[in-house]
Amino acid sequence: MRAARLIKMVLLLQARASMTAGELARELEVSERTVTRDAAA
Repeated sequence: MRAARLIKMVLLLQARASMTAGELARELEVSERTVTRDAAA
């Protein structure tokens, strides 16, 4: 679910200050493209 993924993304970024799209994709178990799309929304 996209909303849950966005919340997880925010929590990860708050905890680690910065992460690459690849790192986020691995943590969230999605593609880098999905991370990029979600971040742009």
